[in-house]
Amino acid sequence: MSNLKFSVIIPTCHRNELLAECLERLSKQYYSLGEIEIIVTDDGEISTAESMIELNFPFVKWTKGAGRGPAANRNNGARVAKGKWLIFTDDDCLPDPNWIKEYDKAEQSNPGIMVFEGRTYPDKLKMAFNEVAPINETGGQMPSCNFMVSRELYWKLGGFDENFKFYFEDMDFSYRIKSLGFSSLFLPKAAVCHPWRKVDSLNFWKTRKFYKESYWKFIIKDEDLFKAHSPFFFLKQLIKDIVLDTLANFYKFKGRGILFNLSHRAIHLDLLIRTLFVTQEELQKIRKEYSPNHTSQV
Repeated sequence: MSNLKFSVIIPTCHRNELLAECLERLSKQYYSLGEIEIIVTDDGEISTAESMIELNFPFVKWTKGAGRGPAANRNNGARVAKGKWLIFTDDDCLPDPNWIKEYDKAEQSNPGIMVFEGRTYPDKLKMAFNEVAPINETGGQMPSCNFMVSRELYWKLGGFDENFKFYFEDMDFSYRIKSLGFSSLFLPKAAVCHPWRKVDSLNFWKTRKFYKESYWKFIIKDEDLFKAHSPFFFLKQLIKDIVLDTLANFYKFKGRGILFNLSHRAIHLDLLIRTLFVTQEELQKIRKEYSPNHTSQV
Protein backbone atom coordinates (compact mmCIF):
# COMPACT_ATOMS: atom_id res chain seq x y z
CA MET A 1 0.00 0.00 0.00
CA SER A 2 1.35 3.41 -0.98
CA ASN A 3 2.03 6.05 1.70
CA LEU A 4 1.32 8.83 -0.79
CA LYS A 5 -1.12 11.35 0.67
CA PHE A 6 -2.55 13.25 -2.32
CA SER A 7 -3.39 12.36 -5.91
CA VAL A 8 -4.50 15.25 -8.13
CA ILE A 9 -6.69 13.99 -10.98
CA ILE A 10 -7.29 16.02 -14.14
CA PRO A 11 -9.48 14.65 -16.95
CA THR A 12 -8.82 16.08 -20.39
CA CYS A 13 -9.85 15.69 -24.03
CA HIS A 14 -8.35 17.67 -26.90
CA ARG A 15 -7.62 20.78 -24.83
CA ASN A 16 -3.83 20.79 -24.63
CA GLU A 17 -3.42 24.57 -24.46
CA LEU A 18 -5.80 24.90 -21.52
CA LEU A 19 -4.28 21.84 -19.85
CA ALA A 20 -0.79 23.32 -20.16
CA GLU A 21 -1.93 26.47 -18.34
CA CYS A 22 -3.41 24.33 -15.56
CA LEU A 23 -0.24 22.25 -15.20
CA GLU A 24 1.91 25.38 -15.24
CA ARG A 25 -0.06 26.65 -12.25
CA LEU A 26 0.33 23.31 -10.48
CA SER A 27 4.09 23.43 -11.03
CA LYS A 28 4.16 26.58 -8.87
CA GLN A 29 2.25 25.24 -5.88
CA TYR A 30 3.43 26.12 -2.38
CA TYR A 31 3.67 22.39 -1.78
CA SER A 32 6.40 19.92 -2.64
CA LEU A 33 5.58 18.19 -5.92
CA GLY A 34 7.63 15.25 -4.65
CA GLU A 35 4.95 14.57 -2.02
CA ILE A 36 2.01 14.32 -4.41
CA GLU A 37 1.16 12.77 -7.74
CA ILE A 38 -0.58 14.60 -10.58
CA ILE A 39 -2.49 12.39 -12.98
CA VAL A 40 -3.83 13.48 -16.36
CA THR A 41 -6.34 11.00 -17.71
CA ASP A 42 -6.75 11.67 -21.41
CA ASP A 43 -9.81 10.84 -23.55
CA GLY A 44 -8.26 12.32 -26.70
CA GLU A 45 -8.72 10.33 -29.91
CA ILE A 46 -7.49 12.62 -32.69
CA SER A 47 -4.52 13.63 -30.53
CA THR A 48 -3.47 13.39 -26.89
CA ALA A 49 -1.45 15.38 -24.38
CA GLU A 50 1.09 12.61 -23.81
CA SER A 51 4.04 14.10 -25.73
CA MET A 52 3.34 17.62 -24.43
CA ILE A 53 3.41 16.34 -20.85
CA GLU A 54 6.57 14.29 -21.38
CA LEU A 55 8.35 17.30 -22.84
CA ASN A 56 7.15 20.10 -20.54
CA PHE A 57 5.74 18.54 -17.37
CA PRO A 58 7.80 15.44 -16.45
CA PHE A 59 6.37 15.49 -12.90
CA VAL A 60 2.92 14.59 -14.30
CA LYS A 61 1.68 11.06 -14.87
CA TRP A 62 -0.23 10.65 -18.16
CA THR A 63 -2.68 7.81 -18.69
CA LYS A 64 -5.04 6.92 -21.52
CA GLY A 65 -8.68 7.60 -20.62
CA ALA A 66 -11.62 5.25 -20.85
CA GLY A 67 -13.15 7.08 -23.82
CA ARG A 68 -16.67 7.01 -22.38
CA GLY A 69 -17.15 10.59 -21.15
CA PRO A 70 -16.03 12.72 -18.17
CA ALA A 71 -17.46 10.43 -15.45
CA ALA A 72 -15.61 7.37 -16.75
CA ASN A 73 -12.50 9.47 -17.35
CA ARG A 74 -12.41 10.62 -13.72
CA ASN A 75 -12.92 7.06 -12.53
CA ASN A 76 -10.04 6.00 -14.75
CA GLY A 77 -7.76 8.56 -13.10
CA ALA A 78 -8.90 7.50 -9.63
CA ARG A 79 -8.15 3.89 -10.49
CA VAL A 80 -4.55 4.82 -11.32
CA ALA A 81 -4.17 7.02 -8.22
CA LYS A 82 -2.14 5.87 -5.22
CA GLY A 83 -2.93 8.70 -2.81
CA LYS A 84 -5.05 8.40 0.32
CA TRP A 85 -6.90 11.52 -0.83
CA LEU A 86 -8.16 12.25 -4.34
CA ILE A 87 -8.21 15.93 -5.41
CA PHE A 88 -10.14 16.68 -8.58
CA THR A 89 -9.86 19.65 -10.90
CA ASP A 90 -10.51 20.26 -14.60
CA ASP A 91 -8.10 20.97 -17.43
CA ASP A 92 -9.43 24.51 -17.89
CA CYS A 93 -8.96 25.53 -14.24
CA LEU A 94 -6.14 27.62 -12.77
CA PRO A 95 -5.36 26.56 -9.18
CA ASP A 96 -4.15 29.18 -6.72
CA PRO A 97 -0.55 28.67 -5.47
CA ASN A 98 -1.68 27.47 -2.02
CA TRP A 99 -4.46 25.21 -3.35
CA ILE A 100 -3.01 21.86 -2.24
CA LYS A 101 -1.52 23.35 0.92
CA GLU A 102 -4.98 24.52 2.01
CA TYR A 103 -6.43 21.05 1.45
CA ASP A 104 -3.55 19.59 3.47
CA LYS A 105 -4.12 22.01 6.37
CA ALA A 106 -7.86 21.33 6.38
CA GLU A 107 -7.42 17.56 6.38
CA GLN A 108 -5.01 17.74 9.33
CA SER A 109 -7.31 20.10 11.26
CA ASN A 110 -10.53 18.16 10.66
CA PRO A 111 -10.06 14.47 11.41
CA GLY A 112 -13.14 12.48 10.49
CA ILE A 113 -14.13 14.73 7.57
CA MET A 114 -13.92 12.72 4.35
CA VAL A 115 -15.01 15.32 1.77
CA PHE A 116 -13.76 18.87 1.23
CA GLU A 117 -14.73 21.38 -1.45
CA GLY A 118 -12.78 24.45 -2.48
CA ARG A 119 -13.82 27.82 -3.82
CA THR A 120 -14.20 28.21 -7.58
CA TYR A 121 -14.23 31.78 -8.85
CA PRO A 122 -14.40 33.38 -12.33
CA ASP A 123 -11.70 35.43 -14.03
CA LYS A 124 -13.88 38.47 -14.75
CA LEU A 125 -17.45 39.74 -14.89
CA LYS A 126 -19.83 37.69 -17.01
CA MET A 127 -20.59 39.47 -20.29
CA ALA A 128 -22.94 37.10 -22.16
CA PHE A 129 -25.62 34.50 -21.43
CA ASN A 130 -23.53 31.78 -23.07
CA GLU A 131 -20.46 32.31 -20.91
CA VAL A 132 -20.41 29.41 -18.46
CA ALA A 133 -18.36 28.32 -15.45
CA PRO A 134 -19.21 26.23 -12.36
CA ILE A 135 -18.81 29.08 -9.87
CA ASN A 136 -18.82 28.03 -6.21
CA GLU A 137 -18.20 31.03 -3.96
CA THR A 138 -19.90 29.86 -0.76
CA GLY A 139 -19.92 26.05 -0.83
CA GLY A 140 -22.60 23.41 -0.95
CA GLN A 141 -22.35 22.75 -4.68
CA MET A 142 -19.17 20.66 -4.97
CA PRO A 143 -18.51 20.92 -8.71
CA SER A 144 -16.07 18.32 -9.98
CA CYS A 145 -13.47 20.98 -10.79
CA ASN A 146 -12.48 21.54 -7.15
CA PHE A 147 -13.06 19.00 -4.40
CA MET A 148 -11.17 16.42 -2.36
CA VAL A 149 -12.50 13.07 -1.18
CA SER A 150 -10.90 10.17 0.65
CA ARG A 151 -10.11 7.33 -1.72
CA GLU A 152 -11.91 4.95 0.66
CA LEU A 153 -15.19 6.87 0.41
CA TYR A 154 -14.81 7.39 -3.34
CA TRP A 155 -14.76 3.67 -4.02
CA LYS A 156 -17.40 2.96 -1.38
CA LEU A 157 -19.66 5.12 -3.56
CA GLY A 158 -18.49 3.37 -6.73
CA GLY A 159 -16.98 6.56 -8.12
CA PHE A 160 -18.85 8.69 -10.63
CA ASP A 161 -21.89 7.12 -12.28
CA GLU A 162 -20.75 6.38 -15.83
CA ASN A 163 -24.31 6.55 -17.15
CA PHE A 164 -23.77 10.32 -17.20
CA LYS A 165 -21.91 10.90 -20.44
CA PHE A 166 -22.01 14.72 -20.58
CA TYR A 167 -23.62 16.48 -17.61
CA PHE A 168 -24.74 16.08 -13.98
CA GLU A 169 -22.21 13.44 -12.95
CA ASP A 170 -20.87 15.76 -10.24
CA MET A 171 -24.33 16.66 -8.93
CA ASP A 172 -25.16 12.96 -8.76
CA PHE A 173 -21.89 12.20 -6.94
CA SER A 174 -22.51 15.00 -4.44
CA TYR A 175 -26.07 13.81 -3.82
CA ARG A 176 -24.93 10.24 -3.15
CA ILE A 177 -22.36 11.50 -0.64
CA LYS A 178 -25.07 13.37 1.26
CA SER A 179 -27.39 10.35 1.05
CA LEU A 180 -24.80 8.33 2.96
CA GLY A 181 -24.78 10.93 5.75
CA PHE A 182 -21.53 12.67 4.81
CA SER A 183 -21.19 16.41 4.33
CA SER A 184 -18.46 18.42 2.67
CA LEU A 185 -16.43 21.10 4.42
CA PHE A 186 -16.05 24.28 2.35
CA LEU A 187 -12.55 25.77 2.12
CA PRO A 188 -12.59 29.30 0.66
CA LYS A 189 -8.79 29.42 0.49
CA ALA A 190 -8.48 26.15 -1.47
CA ALA A 191 -9.35 28.07 -4.60
CA VAL A 192 -9.18 27.65 -8.34
CA CYS A 193 -10.06 30.13 -11.05
CA HIS A 194 -12.42 28.82 -13.71
CA PRO A 195 -12.46 31.37 -16.56
CA TRP A 196 -15.76 31.92 -18.32
CA ARG A 197 -15.97 29.64 -21.38
CA LYS A 198 -18.18 30.67 -24.27
CA VAL A 199 -20.59 27.97 -25.44
CA ASP A 200 -21.76 27.83 -29.05
CA SER A 201 -25.42 28.82 -28.52
CA LEU A 202 -26.74 27.34 -31.76
CA ASN A 203 -24.97 24.05 -31.20
CA PHE A 204 -26.28 23.84 -27.62
CA TRP A 205 -29.82 24.50 -28.88
CA LYS A 206 -29.48 21.66 -31.38
CA THR A 207 -28.01 19.25 -28.81
CA ARG A 208 -29.93 20.38 -25.68
CA LYS A 209 -31.55 16.94 -25.52
CA PHE A 210 -28.30 15.56 -24.06
CA TYR A 211 -28.42 18.06 -21.18
CA LYS A 212 -32.13 17.41 -20.68
CA GLU A 213 -31.70 13.62 -20.63
CA SER A 214 -28.85 13.87 -18.12
CA TYR A 215 -31.00 16.12 -15.91
CA TRP A 216 -33.88 13.63 -16.19
CA LYS A 217 -31.57 10.73 -15.43
CA PHE A 218 -30.33 12.53 -12.33
CA ILE A 219 -33.75 13.29 -10.82
CA ILE A 220 -35.39 9.90 -11.47
CA LYS A 221 -32.66 7.79 -9.85
CA ASP A 222 -33.95 8.49 -6.35
CA GLU A 223 -37.59 8.66 -5.24
CA ASP A 224 -37.05 11.54 -2.80
CA LEU A 225 -35.08 13.47 -5.40
CA PHE A 226 -37.84 12.95 -7.95
CA LYS A 227 -40.47 14.18 -5.50
CA ALA A 228 -38.39 17.29 -4.86
CA HIS A 229 -38.36 17.98 -8.62
CA SER A 230 -42.11 18.15 -9.01
CA PRO A 231 -43.89 20.02 -11.82
CA PHE A 232 -44.35 22.88 -9.32
CA PHE A 233 -40.58 22.96 -8.74
CA PHE A 234 -39.90 23.35 -12.45
CA LEU A 235 -42.66 25.97 -12.80
CA LYS A 236 -41.14 28.05 -9.99
CA GLN A 237 -37.66 27.58 -11.42
CA LEU A 238 -38.84 28.59 -14.89
CA ILE A 239 -40.52 31.78 -13.66
CA LYS A 240 -37.58 32.65 -11.41
CA ASP A 241 -35.05 32.16 -14.21
CA ILE A 242 -37.06 34.20 -16.71
CA VAL A 243 -37.46 37.10 -14.28
CA LEU A 244 -34.08 37.07 -12.52
CA ASP A 245 -31.89 35.92 -15.39
CA THR A 246 -33.39 36.25 -18.89
CA LEU A 247 -35.15 39.59 -18.37
CA ALA A 248 -32.83 41.00 -15.72
CA ASN A 249 -29.67 40.42 -17.76
CA PHE A 250 -30.91 40.96 -21.31
CA TYR A 251 -29.95 44.63 -21.40
CA LYS A 252 -26.74 44.07 -19.41
CA PHE A 253 -25.53 41.43 -21.88
CA LYS A 254 -27.06 43.27 -24.85
CA GLY A 255 -28.74 40.01 -25.78
CA ARG A 256 -25.44 38.21 -26.35
CA GLY A 257 -25.91 34.45 -26.14
CA ILE A 258 -29.68 34.69 -25.65
CA LEU A 259 -30.30 31.44 -27.57
CA PHE A 260 -28.26 29.57 -24.94
CA ASN A 261 -30.41 31.08 -22.20
CA LEU A 262 -33.64 30.23 -24.01
CA SER A 263 -32.37 26.66 -24.50
CA HIS A 264 -32.28 26.24 -20.72
CA ARG A 265 -35.75 27.72 -20.35
CA ALA A 266 -36.99 25.22 -22.97
CA ILE A 267 -35.31 22.37 -21.06
CA HIS A 268 -37.09 23.33 -17.83
CA LEU A 269 -40.39 23.57 -19.68
CA ASP A 270 -39.86 20.11 -21.21
CA LEU A 271 -39.04 18.64 -17.80
CA LEU A 272 -42.08 20.32 -16.25
CA ILE A 273 -44.30 18.62 -18.83
CA ARG A 274 -42.52 15.30 -18.48
CA THR A 275 -42.84 15.20 -14.68
CA LEU A 276 -46.48 16.26 -14.95
CA PHE A 277 -47.54 13.37 -17.15
CA VAL A 278 -45.18 10.51 -16.30
CA THR A 279 -46.93 7.51 -14.68
CA GLN A 280 -45.56 5.34 -11.89
CA GLU A 281 -45.34 2.40 -14.29
CA GLU A 282 -43.32 4.47 -16.77
CA LEU A 283 -41.16 5.77 -13.94
CA GLN A 284 -40.30 2.29 -12.73
CA LYS A 285 -39.47 1.21 -16.27
CA ILE A 286 -37.26 4.23 -16.84
CA ARG A 287 -35.50 3.73 -13.50
CA LYS A 288 -34.72 0.17 -14.49
CA GLU A 289 -33.28 1.34 -17.80
CA TYR A 290 -31.29 4.07 -16.06
CA SER A 291 -29.93 1.83 -13.30
CA PRO A 292 -26.71 3.26 -11.81
CA ASN A 293 -23.48 2.35 -13.58
CA HIS A 294 -21.06 2.57 -10.68
CA THR A 295 -17.62 1.08 -10.94
CA SER A 296 -14.92 -0.48 -8.77
CA GLN A 297 -11.33 0.26 -7.95
CA VAL A 298 -10.12 -2.81 -9.84
